[in-house]
Amino acid sequence: MCGFTVANIYYIQSIVPIVMNDLHISYYMVSMIYTISLAGNVTSLIFITPLGDFFDRKQLISILFLTLSLSCILLFLSTNIYEIYICSFFLGIGVCIIPITISYISTHADFGIMYIGKIMSGVLLGALSSRFFIKFIYFCLELEKYLFILINNDDRLIICNSKGTSTRV
Repeated sequence: MCGFTVANIYYIQSIVPIVMNDLHISYYMVSMIYTISLAGNVTSLIFITPLGDFFDRKQLISILFLTLSLSCILLFLSTNIYEIYICSFFLGIGVCIIPITISYISTHADFGIMYIGKIMSGVLLGALSSRFFIKFIYFCLELEKYLFILINNDDRLIICNSKGTSTRV
């Protein structure tokens, strides 16, 4: 799950030409999407992550997950670049789930230590594979827009496009 969370920031890097053509905007404007999402991530690391020391971490993780989910949905529904900028900023804020989750798990001595390495491996795998993954989906499966990439109970990916069709991988 953490791999998909961190991959949300990096998807844009592979599809810059596609976004340029779809929105009819310059390379500079599209490249700002990635920069703004990283600014949101830095903002959350500075101001939100320390809140985990004072408030319930489970509740903070839930709020950040809701922020991440809503920003992804609104990003899909965005019609201009400025809406995309705002959603990207909040997407970056939502990615702050990862360090708070690691700090929450590390407080549990009985099982926490063995999961930290798995979480960090998932983060690295998500960051490295996201560019390939989105290109694979876009070109091989020929889907134009994506609403959700879900993992269902059978651990299968379900990719839903804007036309209401879905593909199970």
